[in-house]
Amino acid sequence: MDASSGIGRLRTRGARRAPVFAIALLAMGSCGDVTHPSEEEPTITTEALADGAVGVPYWAGLTATGGQVPYGWTISAGSLPAGLVLEPSTGVITGTPTAFDTLAFTVQVTGDDGLSSAKALTLAVGIAPLQILLGPLPDGVLDVEYSVYLRASGGSGRYGWSVVSGSLPGGVSLSDDVVSGQPTESGYFPIGFQVESDGVVAVAEDRIRVYPTQNLRFFLEPLPSWIASSLQYNQDLLPRNPHLASEIEAKTELLSSAGLEASILNEGLFEEREVTTLDGRSIPVAVVFPADTMRWGAQLDLDRILPTVTTLEELIGVPWPRNYVQEWYGFRLGNSGGGGSLYMEDRGTYADRAAPYDVIVSHELGHTYIGHEGLTQFLEVYGYNVVETGSTDLATWPWKRTIGSTPYVPFASGNEGAWALMDIYQLIGAEAMGRAYARIHVMGAPYGAPLSDAARQTFVDEAPASVRDQVAGLVVRI
Repeated sequence: MDASSGIGRLRTRGARRAPVFAIALLAMGSCGDVTHPSEEEPTITTEALADGAVGVPYWAGLTATGGQVPYGWTISAGSLPAGLVLEPSTGVITGTPTAFDTLAFTVQVTGDDGLSSAKALTLAVGIAPLQILLGPLPDGVLDVEYSVYLRASGGSGRYGWSVVSGSLPGGVSLSDDVVSGQPTESGYFPIGFQVESDGVVAVAEDRIRVYPTQNLRFFLEPLPSWIASSLQYNQDLLPRNPHLASEIEAKTELLSSAGLEASILNEGLFEEREVTTLDGRSIPVAVVFPADTMRWGAQLDLDRILPTVTTLEELIGVPWPRNYVQEWYGFRLGNSGGGGSLYMEDRGTYADRAAPYDVIVSHELGHTYIGHEGLTQFLEVYGYNVVETGSTDLATWPWKRTIGSTPYVPFASGNEGAWALMDIYQLIGAEAMGRAYARIHVMGAPYGAPLSDAARQTFVDEAPASVRDQVAGLVVRI
């Protein structure tokens, strides 16, 4: 080999590892960028901030990319609008602005390795949109002090109020932001309010309902939901009762009237009286109806309800279980009741049914004491006939419940349900019958459920010994 050749010298035994060592150093140098921390600074990617409004909570999150997380955030120049702060660890701007302003500032983000970058941003705080906050206005009662504050948001915060449509009830006025006074008229009062704030105005419509009495307020406040549910109830009847199409469609049209609630309140489509219960309470009795043509029928219902409540109390010996009697009259086809309430078809559409209408009134009142249909059928017979005749003697009663065209025959072998109960009544008398009903009222006899053995046994227990076996044979037919 050439003695001057570097290659030749490197190939000698003593120098063989030198180039290997040099290559290893070069390799380590080429991998250094992977194992050492990055020297890239984070970059703020938020381009603009949403405007804020005085008095309105604000939230905006700043974002960045690159660098080492977690980031730290600061305002390096300028300041945020009054009421806002920057959360250093999250980059979120929050708070509620307290002044109108447009401010430029510089936000800085710093990576975990200390490298940082900054960006200039602007945040404007203006006036929130002016709006009236109504929701709805509370109801009032005739001759009872009324007061409510009107509320608005947005604008400059300086508000002036006025009535721009409709009218307030007599005796009630608007002063600054307060509607107050003692109503001198009842009814439904649509009203439009306007609020002005430094030349900007907003308008909203509402209503005030003033009821003649506190009791009628209790009865009439559910009126909107009752109208809606009754409309749906009648619509659902039509597919199953095509033979009643004309009656159902007439009822649906009436209940669909947009001004029905106002008509009921303004025209006084309700009747209210009181009845004194067995324990001396004076409780309200009210009937509400959707058309003035139904007033005569509603008054007849009141004339029937008052003595029937007293008659049922005297039979069962238990004071009326509720603090009121309420009837929704003429809103639906069909009848139901319970819990102190009656839902009665109007007398005009009820014509030509098997039982007199007033019998059904007694029946539905009976459901306030007893749910079980068979037991209540006896109460309908008793309540109707005692009110009609003043007598508890079944032999003198003019109506004894027919089934189809078949009349009641005392103690006939096929007597069931109400007829079996009428047989039991004749055996044990009104006082014992009432005691049995009082016990069943306490233990419960639900609608739609079979009568329990314990309930049946009450009639046997209350029967005189001489007829107890007969009664035991009859209770199985209830």
